[in-house]
Amino acid sequence: MKYSALSLALILLLCGCGDTGSFSRPIRVSVSPTTAQLHGGQSQQFAATVSNTGNTGVQWTLAGQGTISADGLYTAPAEITATTTATVTATSMADLSKSGQALVTLLPAVSVSPSTASVNVAATQQFTADVGLSDTRVT
Repeated sequence: MKYSALSLALILLLCGCGDTGSFSRPIRVSVSPTTAQLHGGQSQQFAATVSNTGNTGVQWTLAGQGTISADGLYTAPAEITATTTATVTATSMADLSKSGQALVTLLPAVSVSPSTASVNVAATQQFTADVGLSDTRVT
């Protein structure tokens, strides 16, 4: 009888005492895409996936320049004068401590490199222009 009581106790311990409702996985939030590169006025649609809960709603917030809509549409500011970043965050409505993020890199329409140069008399310096628009003519 000792062995069967000990065996039963071991089985209950390994099975979690039959209470399957007490274990829940933590809520997870992921945002896709995780990165984006945009120029002035361009937009990027972000999507959030919330796992391990029936409430999959999120609240979108933004740290940085631009705007984010209630459905995750990010729009860059019309003019970007220097490369900068913005962070898009989706926060779970089921657990406000759970969130996912995406990083948006905002690029100016035209960037010139090097941005500064010291040139001796009668010397030359080569500059390059990166044009991030469909019209790539530089004058």
